[in-house]
Amino acid sequence: MTQRPRTWSLNLYLAGFGLVSLLLMALLAWWILLRIDAMDRSLQAAEAAGAREELQHALHDRLVEMRKAARKLAAWDEVRQQFAQPAYYAYWRMHRLHKPGILPADVVASELYDRTGQRLGSFRDALLPARLPDPPRERVFLDTRHRLVIEQYQPVTDPDGRRLGWLGLRWALLPGLQRAVYTHLDPETLHVEGMPPAGIPPERLLDHLRYAIRPSHAKQAVLELLYAVSLQTALVVGALAFSFYLLFRHLVSNPLHRLARLVRALGSGEETPLARARFPITELEVVRASLQAYHERLQETRRVLDDRNRELWLLAHRDPLTGVLNRRAFDEDWTRADGTSGPAAPMAFLLLDCDHFKAINDTYGHQVGDEVLRRIARGIQHSLRASDRLYRLGGDEFAALLPRCDADCAREVAERCLEHLDGEDFTRLGIHEPVRVSIGIALAEGERLPPLDELKRMADTAMYHAKRPNRHRIQFYSGHMDREGGMLYSSRVLHAVERALNTGEGIEMHYQPVVDLVSGRTLYREALVRIRMEGALLAPGRFLPVIEAHRQEVELDLAVLEAIRRDIERGGIPEHEGVSVNVSGMGILRREVMQALERLAAAAGGRALILEITETAYIAQIEQANHQIGAARALGYQIALDDFGSGYSSLRYLATMPFDIVKFDISMTRQLAGGKPQRLLTERMVEMLTEAGYKTVAEGIEDAATLERVRQAGFACAQGYHLGRPAALDAPAQAAPARGRAAVGGNRSEDP
Repeated sequence: MTQRPRTWSLNLYLAGFGLVSLLLMALLAWWILLRIDAMDRSLQAAEAAGAREELQHALHDRLVEMRKAARKLAAWDEVRQQFAQPAYYAYWRMHRLHKPGILPADVVASELYDRTGQRLGSFRDALLPARLPDPPRERVFLDTRHRLVIEQYQPVTDPDGRRLGWLGLRWALLPGLQRAVYTHLDPETLHVEGMPPAGIPPERLLDHLRYAIRPSHAKQAVLELLYAVSLQTALVVGALAFSFYLLFRHLVSNPLHRLARLVRALGSGEETPLARARFPITELEVVRASLQAYHERLQETRRVLDDRNRELWLLAHRDPLTGVLNRRAFDEDWTRADGTSGPAAPMAFLLLDCDHFKAINDTYGHQVGDEVLRRIARGIQHSLRASDRLYRLGGDEFAALLPRCDADCAREVAERCLEHLDGEDFTRLGIHEPVRVSIGIALAEGERLPPLDELKRMADTAMYHAKRPNRHRIQFYSGHMDREGGMLYSSRVLHAVERALNTGEGIEMHYQPVVDLVSGRTLYREALVRIRMEGALLAPGRFLPVIEAHRQEVELDLAVLEAIRRDIERGGIPEHEGVSVNVSGMGILRREVMQALERLAAAAGGRALILEITETAYIAQIEQANHQIGAARALGYQIALDDFGSGYSSLRYLATMPFDIVKFDISMTRQLAGGKPQRLLTERMVEMLTEAGYKTVAEGIEDAATLERVRQAGFACAQGYHLGRPAALDAPAQAAPARGRAAVGGNRSEDP
């Protein structure tokens, strides 16, 4: 029985509302105080700026007055006479110049200097230097008595403008600044801080002057008023909120409590009249009168809904196309299984996906595609045990939950599925290509079932491994799949692939030689794609699963063809050697790929061009593919069937498509080292193809013994690590000891 959620009375909600209101008012008061404080700081900043501006004007006016007084003294005739008769300067200096009333009150020292800058006479009480500074300029500093002074040197000229010498003055600065009139600044607090011993220019004096701001009584009164108004407002709002609480409780809350008692009585089948409130509310009275009629109609509606719910459950949990359970049923079943108490029984999760279903759907139409899905669903359903459940998760993807099933049991069921589907005759639907299903299996064992997303991820990883060339179509998940193919789910690799396909950044072509077995020279080089990510090269085995999973084969074809064209235009490929390029089965049907092949042919400059079509590719529209291959041959391409013997319909492709070269897959090459039946099969195949006019190429030549075997078997050309490793244009391929499988298949192959 579902536990009823905990409920609260309306009075508690009102109390909660009151507390929240008080909290909001407190927050509002706190915000107002912050704003008042911010306003206070803003006013203080404005006063500080005003005080600085006042001081700046006062300093400027004082400097103008001092310079004006210095010019006036320099133009005094008695000063000029001292340069004509310097012998009388000492007497004139003591009895005339320093006489009260001659010099301004703030001048603390004065001297005259001749044209050479030498002071006129030597005096024990002289405060100015014996020699004029070079150059003579104004300087502000603290003198020996720690007074803030400024030294000025004014040129003295005769009436005709000829320089006679210099007048030097030392002024006390602070007295004049303190006499100025200020609004914000307190002149009594003016002082100097941080003055360098050597002094500074007058323009920098403002940065060293310190002072206090006069207190503003008007500002303080405004702030006190704001604080008082805020407090009074908070009290009024609190009183109104409390009054609203009392009124709401009396008019609404109490009548609703009585109405709730009536509802509970109706629910138990009792008839309990509701007493009329002292102050009735019309709306609540209407509700009370309507409850009884509503209760009667509700009983009838409930009976109808029970019938409809049973129908809706079937619609909501069944896939309308195939009739199997859908994703909703899958999620509910998993939740129910995960909630079972006690140790979890072993369970197998099968993820089944139809290979190349999109090509079938696009080629033969949606009606044929739907019928394929229905037949696949029936075949899988017939292969499962009675306790197993089959779901369609979407598109061509099916899942099966196998309770109490270990690895052996899961393999047996999966093999039955493949056997049943392989026996299905799809040619009646007009489909002549094989319809195959790949199966990924994840096992759930232990005390608790793993999360559904994790189990599906493991089965999904296994399924993608099953889709790879030369892999069994049934794959169990294991940890090494994450290490080998984990880049399917790595955001770093996804971003590197997206960047490479969208901008070409990171695309790097390596070239592996294809050698003529008679002459020993390199006929052409096969272009193999790599992607550089964070300084390291990603081999095809790392990024091709991402390409295939996102159906981006055509985008990769375009990026590779463009990269090869750039390498040719840069002159990286010798003119006497050809280039072999790879195109996917899907790409050969696309107009933009053919346009890229045309641009590459225009840039080839007479080099031989070979277009390789991977035999493992699924080509549904053979007629259109033949038309496109014919167009490529008209551009000068030779056509090669790559990975012969490893994929779908080798002999059918040879019989229906115009190939010039057949490249034997490494699995066929290795049969030469096997027993007599395998060796003879490969040798007869080479002999037959050679007589039919095809040029044969053996892939996977990893050592001298293999090279000798393929030469004796009659191959025309060979390719592999023993003859040359794939390398970038700035690092030519060199023969090297073989380690593992040779790199074949261009942008559809893996490194060894």
